[in-house]
Amino acid sequence: DIEFQAKHVAGMISHNGSFNCNAAKALLLPSRWAHRDAFVSKLREALAHTEPRKAYYPGAQQRYAAFREVYPQSIPLTEASEEVVPWTVIPDVNAVKGEYALTQEAFCGIVAEVDIDAAGAEEYLEKAVAFANESMWGTLSCMMLVHPKTEKAHPDAVDAAIGALNYGGVGVNVWAGVIYGLGCTSWGAFPGHDMKEIVSGIGTVHNTYLVDHPEKSVLRAPFRINPKPVWFPDNSNLPEIGRRMLSFEYAPSAFKIPGIALAALQG
Repeated sequence: DIEFQAKHVAGMISHNGSFNCNAAKALLLPSRWAHRDAFVSKLREALAHTEPRKAYYPGAQQRYAAFREVYPQSIPLTEASEEVVPWTVIPDVNAVKGEYALTQEAFCGIVAEVDIDAAGAEEYLEKAVAFANESMWGTLSCMMLVHPKTEKAHPDAVDAAIGALNYGGVGVNVWAGVIYGLGCTSWGAFPGHDMKEIVSGIGTVHNTYLVDHPEKSVLRAPFRINPKPVWFPDNSNLPEIGRRMLSFEYAPSAFKIPGIALAALQG
């Protein structure tokens, strides 16, 4: 489970070179969780084995350099070059309002590790949600990774956390990029911004069911998604999956779905 979710988060960071508005940029980790260090170690291992992507987005190198200057303890996990920003983790980021990594959008392959001190799952959820709402910039999307045993033991706390998150898209055991990709779900900032403080924007897009005044879209997935999702960096059959999906989008046909499924199973 730890290895699977580490690769899951690595995909949330690395997809499209991390040039996504829904890329994972900060991990709120329960500091007293017994598997905390093991998870962080596996995440770093997954990023270290993730193929570099070209840093094509304007200003990526400059933003990366600014983060490295503020956080000299940051750890590049791959090689840097003129065309590549290395996958980089920032350990020991302070859980305080106004922290640089939590108020500036890196928009490159950087993720901050933030510890939330809590005695158990329910206290962690309460503190993490409050911190995400009150001390982090942006309200577009976020993700929660919740083991089914934990959710079964604390169902009300998990439901309360999902309801309390002031984000326009909440992925539960799934990358929020899927919320964007579905189209039928709404996509946009949590309501409340205005032209004087635009933050993540005003209004929503997609929402093909035309729900009036959507607040947020919540998408749930199994804790272990199968077959391996296309955003996992170690998916070994991405070119074929991509070709088949493109063919379907170009000329949709039910006869093409088995081929997509077969390609996905080989990933």
